[in-house]
Order: sequence, then C-alpha cells, then structure tokens
Amino acid sequence: MKKRFSQVSEEDPEGPQKGGRVVTTVAPILSSEERQSPNAASAPLNPEQAYASQLEQLQSMGFSDRARNLAALTATLGDLNGAVERLLNSP
Repeated sequence: MKKRFSQVSEEDPEGPQKGGRVVTTVAPILSSEERQSPNAASAPLNPEQAYASQLEQLQSMGFSDRARNLAALTATLGDLNGAVERLLNSP
C-alpha cells in the first residue's frame, strides 16, 4: 500500500532546520483504491454485470453476439469505442 504525504513548508527564522525552513507532514493522501470500502474490493463484479450498460449499447448498435461483445468489452476494460473497433476489425 503506497501512501503519499502532503507537506507544508513554513518559514521560521529561528527553526531548527538549516535555512529556517520547517517541513511538517500533514496527512497521508490515499489513492482511490485505498478509499474504497473493504467490501467493494473483496467482491468484484463479473464482467457481464460490470459492462451491462455497454452490452446494451452494443446490442442497440446491431452487435448481436453477446459472447463476442462481452469478450471485446473485457479486452478493452469496458471501453465502448475500443470494443466497437475491436468487433469491426475482427473476423
């Protein structure tokens, strides 16, 4: 788990550091993965659930093979435009 820290730098002519600069660590900044609830991280959706709206959109565009649509969406991590390109360029 990587944590980044935000720092505040204040001028302090009497400070203990060289040049009178005091650096104080304020708080860790969590990444988006770290902010997720534990339940969200431990229960990933299956691709059909995760890409349900994209599957509907592909169906409405005339791509009727649900298995191919799902494979294209999975390969493109749910990117609809990428999935369309993949479907158009594959035999």
